[in-house]
Amino acid sequence: MTTLERLWAGAAVCGLALGLMGFAASDKVAMTPDQEIAFTRAERDYYQAKAAAWKLQAEFQRELTDRAKQLQVQLSQQQMAESAAEEALKAACPGELSMADDTPACKPKVGK
Repeated sequence: MTTLERLWAGAAVCGLALGLMGFAASDKVAMTPDQEIAFTRAERDYYQAKAAAWKLQAEFQRELTDRAKQLQVQLSQQQMAESAAEEALKAACPGELSMADDTPACKPKVGK
């Protein structure tokens, strides 16, 4: 995760936490100090888990993108190899190359 991604994720978590805390303050249930501490700890754990999930999601997307790029390069290379192999077939065939059903066959040239 890049520094910028970390900053955005941190800002999002802080913004969400502040927004929820402001909302919660207006509708807050009366709690004992022990309940307040327990709730605050659970809330902190929730936001840490949420941030970790966002981080993993970003990493997952990056890995998918990187893998897709690798596969695109491999596919391009394979398509070039296939084209070269087909050209070699054409060069090796003294007649006309037929590729019916993707099966190469060297057929006699049809006179015009």
